[in-house]
Amino acid sequence: MIRLPKTFHMFDDEVVLYVDKYVGNNRLAVMAESTKGEPYGVLSVNLPEESCLCDYEFFAKNYSENEELFQLAMKTGMFECIGFCKGSLY
Repeated sequence: MIRLPKTFHMFDDEVVLYVDKYVGNNRLAVMAESTKGEPYGVLSVNLPEESCLCDYEFFAKNYSENEELFQLAMKTGMFECIGFCKGSLY
């Protein structure tokens, strides 16, 4: 796992994003943890191999329980929304 350089605050805790690869299809996986090692969620979604993505692209879940995580991750400036995004932020 690779730790991304920027952190943000969520639920009164500092959150770190890590990237890795999903087993089976090697898609990019983006996970959130507190700096204390507590898991907060998974930003990425592992969709079928038929979907065309570059090695540095991933599908992100930006609704339901992931809505705040998505918005905070986008505000770090590390990500760019290049497809459909729900809501008025992007």
